[in-house]
Amino acid sequence: MRFVFGSPRRRPLGIAPILFRDRSSWYDAAGSDFGWRPTRPAREMRDLEWEFDEPDEYPALVARRTPGMLASAAEKAMQAAIAGGDPEQILAAAEQHPTQRIVGQAVAGLLLLEPALPRGIELLTAVIGADEDVQNHRFVRTYLQDAGLTVAIAPAIVAHLPLMRMSLGLLVAELLQLRGRHDEAEALLASLEQTTWVRVSYAEIAFAAGEHDTVIALTEGVVNDDDVTALLLTYRGRALAETGRYGEAMTAFARALDYDGRASQIRAMAHVGRGLVHLAQDADEQGIQELTLALVEEPNEPTALKVLARIRGHAGS
Repeated sequence: MRFVFGSPRRRPLGIAPILFRDRSSWYDAAGSDFGWRPTRPAREMRDLEWEFDEPDEYPALVARRTPGMLASAAEKAMQAAIAGGDPEQILAAAEQHPTQRIVGQAVAGLLLLEPALPRGIELLTAVIGADEDVQNHRFVRTYLQDAGLTVAIAPAIVAHLPLMRMSLGLLVAELLQLRGRHDEAEALLASLEQTTWVRVSYAEIAFAAGEHDTVIALTEGVVNDDDVTALLLTYRGRALAETGRYGEAMTAFARALDYDGRASQIRAMAHVGRGLVHLAQDADEQGIQELTLALVEEPNEPTALKVLARIRGHAGS
C-alpha cells in the first residue's frame, strides 16, 4: 500500500473530471453537486480509466491558469504561491487569506508527504475534517480541475480519483495503517461517505485487525461487478470463515470467483479462502486442490505456499 506520484495519461477529449455511478451507486465520487457533467453517455464511459495530474504536478497545473481581472486578491495570492511550489509559501498564503486555507493545507500537505510525512498527514487530516469538501472550493474548481491522486488501497486495487475529501481520506488512511495507527485509520474511513473505494480500504484494515463482524457489515449486499467488489466478496468470505459461518463463506467465495476476468491476485485470495474452509472441515483433498488453484493464479501466493508446505511436511513425517 503506497501513495503513488506519477505521470497520468490524459482523459479522452470532451470528458469532464467526474466519476460515474456503477449499478450499486457506490462510485458517485466527484463533482456532480456543482455542475460537472460527462459529455458522453454513461454506457460509453464504463470502461474508461480516470487519471489526473498528480500532486507533484499541481504547481505547473496552477501556473498555466492565470487569474482573471475579477479574481480576488486572496485567489491571486494562492495561485502565485502554489505555482511557486514551496509548501511553506503556500501555507503562508493560506494564513494570510483564510478563505484559501483549505486549499493551501491540501496542496502543501500533499507536497510535504515525502519530505515531512507527519506534518503532511496533520495538514491533510485537517482538510478531511473541514466542513467544506475541498473539491467544492472555488479555487479547486477554477485552477485544479484536473488535480487528483493515485492511491493503492488494497491488493490489486488502485484508485484514480480527483482532489477531494474521499481521495485524501483514502490516502491518509493508508499512510496511518503503514505507521501502525490502525484505529485512527479505521475512524477516518468510518467518517467518510461509504463508497466502494472506502469500503474496500476499510474492509482490508478491519480484516487485518481481526474485526470480522465489521468486515461482514461493510460487505453486506455486494455484487461482483468488478475487481473492487470481487475483493470485497473475498474479504467477506474470509471474515465469515473466521467466525465459523462456513456455508456463507463458501457462497461469498463462489461469487468472488464468478468471473474469470477478475485480477489474478484477488482470485488467488478467494481460492485460498475456500481451501482453508475445506481444511477446517477436514476435507484435505479439496483444500489442497483449492490451494493449488491459488498458485495457478499467483505462483508466489504466500498463504497457499505456506499451508501446502505444512501439509506436505506432515505427510512426510
